[in-house]
Amino acid sequence: MKTWNLKTYLLLLASLFMLSACGGGSSSPKFGVGEDGGSSSGSTGGSTGGTGASGSSVVKIGTGTGSAFVLGALASTKTTLQSGSSTTLSFNVVDGNNAPVLNSYTARFSSTCLAAGSAQLSKNGAVVSQITTADGLGSVNYTPQGCSGTDTVTASLTVGDTILTATVALTIEVDQVLAVEFVSASKTQLSLRGIGGQETATVTFKLVGAQSAPIIGESVTFSLSTLEGGVSLAGGSTTGITDSQGLVSTVVQSGTTATTVKVFATHDATLIQGGSTDISISTGVAVDDRFSISMSSRQPAGAFNTDGIEVSLNVIAADQFGNSPPDGTQVRFVSTEAGKVDSACSLVNGRCSVKWLSSGPRPADLRVQVLAYMRGAETFVDVNGNSVYDGAEIGLHTDLGEPYADENESGAYDLGEFFVDIDLDGVYDATGDGEWNGPCMSGVNAAAICSSKEDTFIYRDIRIFMPTNDVNIVSLGTFPALGGSINVGGGTVSLTGLVFDDGNGNPWPTGTKYTWSSKETTSTNLRLNATSGEVKTIFPANSVAMPAMAISLTGNAANSTPATTEVKLEITMPDNTKYEYYFFVNYNKE
Repeated sequence: MKTWNLKTYLLLLASLFMLSACGGGSSSPKFGVGEDGGSSSGSTGGSTGGTGASGSSVVKIGTGTGSAFVLGALASTKTTLQSGSSTTLSFNVVDGNNAPVLNSYTARFSSTCLAAGSAQLSKNGAVVSQITTADGLGSVNYTPQGCSGTDTVTASLTVGDTILTATVALTIEVDQVLAVEFVSASKTQLSLRGIGGQETATVTFKLVGAQSAPIIGESVTFSLSTLEGGVSLAGGSTTGITDSQGLVSTVVQSGTTATTVKVFATHDATLIQGGSTDISISTGVAVDDRFSISMSSRQPAGAFNTDGIEVSLNVIAADQFGNSPPDGTQVRFVSTEAGKVDSACSLVNGRCSVKWLSSGPRPADLRVQVLAYMRGAETFVDVNGNSVYDGAEIGLHTDLGEPYADENESGAYDLGEFFVDIDLDGVYDATGDGEWNGPCMSGVNAAAICSSKEDTFIYRDIRIFMPTNDVNIVSLGTFPALGGSINVGGGTVSLTGLVFDDGNGNPWPTGTKYTWSSKETTSTNLRLNATSGEVKTIFPANSVAMPAMAISLTGNAANSTPATTEVKLEITMPDNTKYEYYFFVNYNKE
């Protein structure tokens, strides 16, 4: 038997004590979720309110730091606010010692009003749904937009497997209706009822309060500015309730009379009213005598020898009442002789434009015909004023032939010129079918005569010149030959009819400048009356000649000393080429 001495016994007790203190080789305990230190009994999953664990540190969400920290609370600069006004929501992320956590976390926000779209969050002017914390702090702006009552806002962030939350209850005061605002009309042009066009339009208004926020769930009544021709509101749309965006709509139905109507929306509780833009009710079919085309330059400088010189072709079209056809109505273009033109444009408020670009080949006369055409109606004389083509107007209408480009400027179609073959028979038809071609109006007035064709092609062809930078005298009129004398003495001489072109029978290019001047600068001896200026577009559309120039010279009858001076016409082309022409004037000098 082994004998234990005192030293051996003490060593054994010390070893057992050390083994017990180390826990049998297990690791040291960590901080637990839900505690500020020490305990290992906290939850590690699901929502825990304002506290969670990250690695070996406690993470909490609330407001404030240090001893002022309030767990699970979301701070707000104001807790009672009007719809449309804003408050700043903020929170702190702290550790177990209530000191800021420097790590960044993503926080998301939720509430009843946010989910319904009647409140909005923003940060630095941008709408957001979540934010990222910085140095243990997060903040966002909250703006109710039609929400009212109590809205509890929750900020949530995830730490490991734990969702931490902080909340605040906000009171949103009921807003007062301050305005009924017009928002939109799906159509501002409607066809007369019964002719087969667009006959209805949806008109939308918005109720807003003191902060321009929408007001939800309010009753609105609609009315019209006129009931002329049977214009009306669609059944079931005479009243409405504002939706989550404060919007409310009605539907307008056209009548049988050309007119303009406005929709009014009245808030039932306050009788505050708003009005729509005008809605035009008309045929919506462009007519021949209301189809017009113009251009930015009829004689563009440089087009005779430079490709890509641009001319804007501008169309205006209207129906028989002067109202616009529906937006999107197409106008087509062709330029068969030279240049490039856009194939079509779509009318917006009765207007549209295309670009023509100069390019080869260039005709010998440096002129190009451009044809514009669209579907429309022939013009008629409404002798009985009932706005429809009936028995009283038979024979009192234009009977349009097929559109063509008058390339040789003869004033009539000639074989080989471009034309639009409406009836696809391969032959140009110079006249129409003898009937009025336009929309059937029998649904508007039973007396209306309807053609077998409810439309035709209406058209215009215009001429673009490509003038050179040359000057040629077409006519001197009453002027003497260049360098000739004009005898004024003490009287007055008027000279007219001086006409120029570019040597090809074309007007000078746009931008050409011409100036008259006299070497005699004393007006009491000789007074020159003449117009100087700059060449603009020549009218009418297919005119060739430049406008004739005229001057007048007035001497002084009280003077008795004969003298001679020069009167000069200086012409400067767009490329800065200059031409000078002189006349000698005999007059009396002091």
